[in-house]
Amino acid sequence: YTANISSKTMFCGGLINGIEAIDNLSSTAATFSSGFNATAYLQPGENQLELAVAPSGVYDDDLTYRADDTCQVTLYGAFSDGTKKEMSNLTVTVEDGKPTIKDS
Repeated sequence: YTANISSKTMFCGGLINGIEAIDNLSSTAATFSSGFNATAYLQPGENQLELAVAPSGVYDDDLTYRADDTCQVTLYGAFSDGTKKEMSNLTVTVEDGKPTIKDS
């Protein structure tokens, strides 16, 4: 299994089964894109995929979310026949100044 995570002007961290798998907290611009092997975080059966977010100004005590802030994580299954299938996807956007995943 692989996971791709990307953000635009928003700090975010991807959690799988409550374990932080990756984040961009050390990024100065709060914008990044990365992929990683998620297999070690998964268990047989149902699993939980989460995103924790913070606005890009959090280190300056500015908790304002901007309308164009986004963060997305997508979990893929990679199979022995070479196929790849999207298993789950979460996308955080900002609506009325608050983060939401309602469009995921």
